[in-house]
Amino acid sequence: MAALQPIRRLVSSALVVVALLAALGPAVASPAVAASSTDALLFGLLAAPASLPPAAPTPQFGLNWTAWQSLGGTITSAPAAVSWGRDRVTVFARGGSGEIIQTYKEGAAPWSPWRTPDELRGVILRSAPSCTSWTAGTINCVALREGYGGVFQFYWEGSAWATGELGGDATSAPAIVAWGAGRMSVFVRNSNGNLIHRYWQHNVTDWVPPRWEAVGSGTITSAPACGSRGTGIIDCFALGPNGVVQQLYYDEGAGARWVGWNQLVGMATFRGASTISAVGWNRNLLDLFVRGPDLRLYQITYTGSWAQPWTPIEDRPLVSAPACTRVEPGRLDCFAQILDPQSQSASAFNLAPGMAYRNAQRR
Repeated sequence: MAALQPIRRLVSSALVVVALLAALGPAVASPAVAASSTDALLFGLLAAPASLPPAAPTPQFGLNWTAWQSLGGTITSAPAAVSWGRDRVTVFARGGSGEIIQTYKEGAAPWSPWRTPDELRGVILRSAPSCTSWTAGTINCVALREGYGGVFQFYWEGSAWATGELGGDATSAPAIVAWGAGRMSVFVRNSNGNLIHRYWQHNVTDWVPPRWEAVGSGTITSAPACGSRGTGIIDCFALGPNGVVQQLYYDEGAGARWVGWNQLVGMATFRGASTISAVGWNRNLLDLFVRGPDLRLYQITYTGSWAQPWTPIEDRPLVSAPACTRVEPGRLDCFAQILDPQSQSASAFNLAPGMAYRNAQRR
């Protein structure tokens, strides 16, 4: 067996290089779409239960991460994760056939099997989905789908799945964010490289404006990712023309205007990185996660300013962009496809379909 070790290391290194080249290669229709499901295992990160030894904390973030746990499935896009009630989380992705698939977890129950909701059968996605919840018991998702050039919506409001078409000149995976009870906004990059949006308020207005409206000055080169630090606040992130992560934000309580795009300090090393996942906690606390150009998972935290540097929190290479969500007070769950090392197999790496997750408890 010892004689196999150099071969294992060589195969492992070669596969990581192949994955890295793929990540930095030509853009596809949706920057958020990951590699084929035959290339990776979908994993998630979640808060450390008492029965498991916690991973070493990252002191500057005050987070303890658990190990990756497999969720299986056959995944062909980056995931979308949404918490739609205390300790209730659902993960969506494009499946092997291109249809929408989901898995969910409530409390201490195990994760459900991956499946396509009956009402959504036959819908073929051409981008990764993005999901949010504007109140407990609701899920709203957006994506691009085959046969339609605009933003496609699918949503759950307690009894059944429904769909809608929001239009728009869409050239990236869209992003959706709830920024107050009954308030949502959708964002997407248009053919000019601008960020455009529409807004919705429960029992007040349908999606407005009638035509999509550009926000921010300048262009972006990736799909947007948006989060909210509290009622009336929206934070959107994307890569700029120079490949650096930049921020655009709206604060209803501080002038009710869009500010940005502003580059985040120290992001030059993230040229070519995948799309971002943003999780807001309160006005002065927001976490960003991204797959870096070396395929590792990185995090930066806003604490009233972007004082901390980007820091790697995972050494195993990611195949997809991460998707993170706040599941309960203080707990953060992250999901991604990762290269799955099989130390007992004849080869150093087995590339398997599926997803994984892990979580962290903010102290």
